[in-house]
Amino acid sequence: MIKERNHFLFLSDLIGKKVVNASTEQTVGRITEVIAVSREVYPELNRVVLNPGRGKEKIIIPWSKLEPFELPVKDLRVNDISADQSEESLTVSKNDICLNETFLDKQIVDVSGCKVVRVNDLHLLKENNRVWVVHVDVGFRGIVRRMGWFPLFDRLSDWIFSYQLKDKFVSWKYVQLLPSTREDHHGPAPLTLKSSYQCLRDLHPVDLAEIFMDLSRDERVGLFKTLDHLLAGETLAELPYSVQRILLDSLD
Repeated sequence: MIKERNHFLFLSDLIGKKVVNASTEQTVGRITEVIAVSREVYPELNRVVLNPGRGKEKIIIPWSKLEPFELPVKDLRVNDISADQSEESLTVSKNDICLNETFLDKQIVDVSGCKVVRVNDLHLLKENNRVWVVHVDVGFRGIVRRMGWFPLFDRLSDWIFSYQLKDKFVSWKYVQLLPSTREDHHGPAPLTLKSSYQCLRDLHPVDLAEIFMDLSRDERVGLFKTLDHLLAGETLAELPYSVQRILLDSLD
């Protein structure tokens, strides 16, 4: 039986952690971004981006150069940083995912539940020194954990209500990021999973219309343009006139 404390961690456990040069014991920097590569069902952590301090270029370190570590995560150690790169040399392929930038505090469609949810954290599975993204955390505990109030919150809820709020996870295979029409984003474009919105295309137009009502204007337009003409028309018929007009005005 897998013990969660020995095999599971969160993205928030890594962001902000100090990375130390194992040979000199000097601080290399703190983690600001974690990059995963999505070639299998679950993306595997591949690189980390470090901020070495004010006025210095950020550093890219392959995940494989980090020394094996135990949970809970404390300071991390890196064996060899001779091959480090500046942030300017970072190239992000179509299979790369910048987890912090792409997911935290973003909205995604939960296609298993036909609704829009906010990502509060990412749930990771660790086996030896390999780590995969397995769930997104959409529960209130994810917010509390990132604010650093987790132990106090659990003690108070247990003392006052004799109950501890449960984690709320959505499996990676059931979520996909919403498309966006915005051109002013920095860094990699919003993630599109390999399913290419096929799961959304399988939803009933009424369910799709409910999802549209939870989205911002840009997200509605981006999602609408991924639908085929028949499904777009059927979904449009389920939406209020004001939303219909915005979507139709977005078309060429």
